[in-house]
Amino acid sequence: MASARITSPGPLDVIVVAVADRAGADLARDLIKAGHHVAVAGPRITRLVDLVAGTSAPAMVVDLDDPTMVGDMLTRVGRRLGPVTLVADPGGAITVGPWRTDDVVAGGRESAAAA
Repeated sequence: MASARITSPGPLDVIVVAVADRAGADLARDLIKAGHHVAVAGPRITRLVDLVAGTSAPAMVVDLDDPTMVGDMLTRVGRRLGPVTLVADPGGAITVGPWRTDDVVAGGRESAAAA
């Protein structure tokens, strides 16, 4: 099993946070408050809207178990904010590749086979 690569986000990083539980919501809120380029994604619109209210962070309703929806969401974030450099999934909501579900993966996509 590959070890986690945890990286502190830099000012130019584009971060997608999977918001399926309190840990994801707390992380997204902290990153937005710190001024990072953040997009939030998750299955519940009300939770997402509450997180991004009053900010410029985009929110996207996504079935985090659906690889097509996750890929489409990342493409849309890339078009709006720039290339995604970090995916944060503190609650392990993304159960499909290309990311490990328990890591913050730096540098874009990481093969699930490497996990």
